[in-house]
Amino acid sequence: CSVSGLGGRLVGTRWMFPAGSSIVLGGIAHDAALLSNQGKEFHRVAFDERTHFTEMACQFISTTRIRKVMNFPIRCGTASSANPGGPGHQHVKDQFITEEAIRKVKDIPTHEPTPFGLAFWKDKDTVYVPSRAADNPFLDVEDYIKRLARNKNPVERARMMNGDWGVSPEGLIKPHWLRYYTHI
Repeated sequence: CSVSGLGGRLVGTRWMFPAGSSIVLGGIAHDAALLSNQGKEFHRVAFDERTHFTEMACQFISTTRIRKVMNFPIRCGTASSANPGGPGHQHVKDQFITEEAIRKVKDIPTHEPTPFGLAFWKDKDTVYVPSRAADNPFLDVEDYIKRLARNKNPVERARMMNGDWGVSPEGLIKPHWLRYYTHI
């Protein structure tokens, strides 16, 4: 169902509907742009590629811009899509991804779609629904996997192919753990 099929019409960056509701399309190029959202209120916010936003931007929008109208029957909140990696990787991982999710998603073979309905709840309001290359019904998965295999960065490859939030560029041993030892 398209937005225009619901009687909506696009006016600038806003879809307006006959009942008075609207969908506002916008972006945040950098944290300073958050000030342009000061004073605005939203019922729901959707982040596309949430790892491209800083933790400060996500927190500002999620905690200060979302407001519920009295007696409105629909819950306030946010929805996000994200690939592992990017500047916001760690704060998104900390907020949404459980160790159980990392283990279970790693057990799914690369060419198989994620089992329908698989979701991991961090708390009663925070859910992570995994998505991997094999889950996209429009994607030529074999071609994409072949292209990713040529990516020389094994961390990027694992993140993009399998939605792997557990892989880390730092490795298993962190350099600061070795502060009492000398490198030979």
